[in-house]
Amino acid sequence: MSAADTAPPPITFRGVDHFMWVVRNLDAAPTFFRDSLGFAFNATRNDMSGIENFLIWFEDETYLEPLATTWADDPQALLIRHFGQTHEGAWQIGFNAEPLDRYAEWLRARGYVVFGPRAGTFRRMNGRDGLPEEMWQGMRVRQQPGNYLFFWHFSPGWDAMKLRVPDLVPARISTHPNTARGIRSVWVAVWDLEESGERFRRLGMQASDTLDVEHLAAWGRGIVLPMGDIVLLQPRLIASPVREFLALRGENLMGISLEVADLERAREVVGHGLGMSFEPYDGLEGRSFRVPAAHAKGVNVEFFQPAYAP
Repeated sequence: MSAADTAPPPITFRGVDHFMWVVRNLDAAPTFFRDSLGFAFNATRNDMSGIENFLIWFEDETYLEPLATTWADDPQALLIRHFGQTHEGAWQIGFNAEPLDRYAEWLRARGYVVFGPRAGTFRRMNGRDGLPEEMWQGMRVRQQPGNYLFFWHFSPGWDAMKLRVPDLVPARISTHPNTARGIRSVWVAVWDLEESGERFRRLGMQASDTLDVEHLAAWGRGIVLPMGDIVLLQPRLIASPVREFLALRGENLMGISLEVADLERAREVVGHGLGMSFEPYDGLEGRSFRVPAAHAKGVNVEFFQPAYAP
């Protein structure tokens, strides 16, 4: 293996900063996310050429993106429509990294097929037209660990919009009833931790040592990043939520961990909203509780309060 093959990628990996969540009924979704899960947000829809969404911002500017298709001429919209016809749940994660052009060259030199980087924007956002032609750059890689990875970063057009529209990221002036503070990790169900970790290594990232994720009856490895992490999960028992997910969906995104300021308050708000009670457990990052995917539109949602003082 040559020195060029082992050279680190010319890119800064920041990590997961948003979570794309396909729902079948975007009209009804705000009620669920507000009344059942306890988030506060502006439910005004944003339009991206056949894909509509609304954004649930956190104080660190990570965000959830519930979305659905309205028309399907765009190839991405066609894929999302097909996905939504079979199930709701996690579609992709926004993996913040830059510069994408140099990373694309690095990947192509190693035999990867790379789509992009390409500019993206909204046709309409927060009820406003006349948006910059480029608000972000995005890129996909065919031979990656899974179709759930979308490499991207905001462009100067986004910063210009934030100056023009101070309430574009409303989390700066609002709090969530469930006290959520931000995305801390996403969960990926896999059959083989070693093989999956190697796929990330070939992309220039490193996996942690194996961990016992007792509350999911699974082994785990983390792709640890400055922003949101990726946690790979391999079932270690037949009676594991990870195995159940793999049997239904194969290797894919199965959950998300959200940090909260007050776990007891989060349990109260979410428990009341869903009409359920949740027993806390010791998770990977602190005391936690989990809303099963069957009650959260196809996504396992973990709320946790870190062991350290915020």
